[in-house]
Amino acid sequence: MTKHEALKLLDHAKHPETRAALSEAAGFTPMTLKPVEGQQRPAIRIPKQRVPNKGEAEYGALLRREWPYAQIEYEAVSLRLPSGTRYTGDWTVMPPTGRMVIVEVKGKYRLGSAAASARAFKEAAAAYPNIEFRHATKQEDGSWLVTKVNH
Repeated sequence: MTKHEALKLLDHAKHPETRAALSEAAGFTPMTLKPVEGQQRPAIRIPKQRVPNKGEAEYGALLRREWPYAQIEYEAVSLRLPSGTRYTGDWTVMPPTGRMVIVEVKGKYRLGSAAASARAFKEAAAAYPNIEFRHATKQEDGSWLVTKVNH
């Protein structure tokens, strides 16, 4: 078998042993990654755990006072929206009554992504009427303006 024929067959081979034999016939040597001397390669990349920012943490403390017996988690639930995007609220609350509450927290300073976030929040509230959604905004005086949706 010529090198050219082996390369053509290699494109269509699915079985690992077949691919290895064709690679050998074509003159390829398998590539292996060798660790750099003195460095250890991580076995698995584990994503960093997300933590709330200062404003989200402050509102999380208020939620824990409001619902002392509820399960309250930061960015615990991600909802698939009808538009094909996903929405992840800042806080998810599972009170003993059983009706889930998702809270979106915004500080007093608005970023450019605030409009997209508001759009996703409204779409999630419309798509999931059995979940109570709250939008908490920090005011200039330090108080919180809370708007409830689907309550």
